[in-house]
Amino acid sequence: MREHKFENLIALCPTCHTRFDSGEIDRKAMLQYKANLGVINGRYGEIERRVLALFAENPEINSVPMPAASDIAMMHLVKDGLFARGLKPNLGIMIANGACATIDFTGKTQEFYTITEKGRDLVARLAEARSLN
Repeated sequence: MREHKFENLIALCPTCHTRFDSGEIDRKAMLQYKANLGVINGRYGEIERRVLALFAENPEINSVPMPAASDIAMMHLVKDGLFARGLKPNLGIMIANGACATIDFTGKTQEFYTITEKGRDLVARLAEARSLN
């Protein structure tokens, strides 16, 4: 009989669920994924979680352009030292149909959020199912 404990109620994405069912990831890794999701979902908003996923899937990028006045949407990532606002990026990125392209953002309607070393460490821990603590 399965228990309805909190950690059992956190849903994995279909890809990770399939990986677990096929034995590609073991129970220990699956439980760590769920524990990490609990931490991330409890601390960060939807936009922040999407930014973390973007950097996990594209480790070659350094910064992301956001609309001006995105401070509230990115507040916890910046407050936790994972991203820095307003640093001149090494590369701008544009995501279209799953592809990244470098572009020049010189308009004043955007701000850049650059990932820090602490942010890179968090993204790597998420991607590798290592504890966030």
